[in-house]
Amino acid sequence: MVEPDEKARERFLRIPTLGALFFTQGWTLGARLYLWFVFSLIPIAGIIALIMCVIFGRRWSWKYGGWKNWETFRKRMYMLDGISIAWVVALAVFYLVFKK
Repeated sequence: MVEPDEKARERFLRIPTLGALFFTQGWTLGARLYLWFVFSLIPIAGIIALIMCVIFGRRWSWKYGGWKNWETFRKRMYMLDGISIAWVVALAVFYLVFKK
């Protein structure tokens, strides 16, 4: 496997995380940020957890998540972002189908 250069890796780690924005609890579990998952369940702390995970989530997940390698981590982040987008689309469809 080819490891990306440091500049590309830093750029990827600094991108805001859509997964944390749209599906905070699911994203924190998938990103192995378990303490932030607990914080996200507390009403006021959940808003702080959402903001912090959107901004710093990828960096924390890479640093503290215990990932096997960069490729595994990158694939997981893309998968979690995709799941969160699908979650929002499913909620919107559910709303449109069942609204009166």
